[in-house]
Amino acid sequence: MLLNINHQSKKPLYIQIYEKIKDKINQSELLQGQKLPSKRQLAANNGISQNTVIKAYDQLLVEGYIRSEERRGYFVEDIDFLQMPLQSTKFCEDFALEKKKTEHFLVDLTRSNPDPSLFPVSVFSKIYTNLLNSQDESLLRASSGQGLFELRHSIAAYLSQSRGVPCQTDQLVLAPNSQLLLEILFNLYPEIQKIGMEDPGYPGYQSLFKVRKIEEKAIPLDEEGLVIDQLYQSGADTVFVTPNHQFPTGSIMPLERRQQLLMWAQEKPSRIIIEDDYDGEFKYSGIPVPPLIQLDHHQQVVYLGSFTRVLSPGIRLSYLVLPEKMIKRFNDSYTHLSSSLSSFTQHAVHEFIKAGHFTSHLNRSRRLYKKKRDLLIQSIQAIDSEALFYGEEAGLSLLVKPGHCFNGPKLKEVCLREGIRLNLLSDYKNQPSEQDEKIIFLSFSSIPLEKIDHLIKQIYHLIKNHS
Repeated sequence: MLLNINHQSKKPLYIQIYEKIKDKINQSELLQGQKLPSKRQLAANNGISQNTVIKAYDQLLVEGYIRSEERRGYFVEDIDFLQMPLQSTKFCEDFALEKKKTEHFLVDLTRSNPDPSLFPVSVFSKIYTNLLNSQDESLLRASSGQGLFELRHSIAAYLSQSRGVPCQTDQLVLAPNSQLLLEILFNLYPEIQKIGMEDPGYPGYQSLFKVRKIEEKAIPLDEEGLVIDQLYQSGADTVFVTPNHQFPTGSIMPLERRQQLLMWAQEKPSRIIIEDDYDGEFKYSGIPVPPLIQLDHHQQVVYLGSFTRVLSPGIRLSYLVLPEKMIKRFNDSYTHLSSSLSSFTQHAVHEFIKAGHFTSHLNRSRRLYKKKRDLLIQSIQAIDSEALFYGEEAGLSLLVKPGHCFNGPKLKEVCLREGIRLNLLSDYKNQPSEQDEKIIFLSFSSIPLEKIDHLIKQIYHLIKNHS
């Protein structure tokens, strides 16, 4: 494939390649399922390096235009997926029925749960059947304290290739949830006394901090993320951040602020940065900013991730990437223990990733969630042209400040009575202001596409009646 590349342009070569291939896909010059040239072939044909091609292909992978199949190469994805009607399955019907049994509200806009219609039921069914038929005795044995080696190897390869996280298999620790992983980290470093938390931020770890007698320090944010001066003033020795999609504001920490944060850590070797890649897989435009762990040359960043919002909360699989200097501490403390995860589930997820299903699933999910986000914004703008949006560039949620005056706490109350659960920005702040009660948090991932417009009209009807 010959591409008209301008070597004199200030635009990076990999961006030019990425844009030209994307245009060919959008204009149907490259069709669904068509195999792309190998990295070596495309590089040779266009007089560029293979690293340049890899960067371009990685960006196309992230945005869902192509998929990678192990030992086969790169193929054009089905970009018309979202034009197809969503198919209701028995699984989705059972899921909805169970949800009605366990929740007294019909729509929960406070949780970024995956859309159940996306879960690859048939794929996992085949994987589980094949595993059972294999009669592999390792399925019945507990894995090591770090988790199944094969699964850690698959996750490490995915993180390295698709998320820009430099890591080896022995750096990963697997557990059912992020809280347990943090407990492991705090056991490794009992000297942690003060932890800086983003304000606004995720409140789910407060009980853990209290049990561990770790003092929580609320660090305010500005438009670029955590305020570094405030971090210094807090006296924190550890900081927890969500730089790729800050929760709940959705802001993306720019490179300069990331470097400032790393400089804070480097001033004292005992300082630790916990980087939670919250919703990092779902970026809908632009070039991804490198994760903190990629920029860290002093081994002070611990990387935290989860399959909860990517696959399903029921999978119960989270992971921690430890810097190499922390591995000895882990081995000294946990080598004799077995994993708290199901060996069977670990083998199944490993097969799911190894066969390329995980990448395809992410691409489908990214396209559907982008369409939901776009429809959500369009529905609001059709009613409220003065509405302001925050954090809509990535993730499974956003913030909206309606152009109408309303009483935030009262709106929450009446919405709940109508079967709609929502939060305000004030629900995530240490010391909320009156203005924080005027900003609504909306998670759109699990709302059926066809119900978004009606839901927004219903919420705005309640806003106008409680202004």
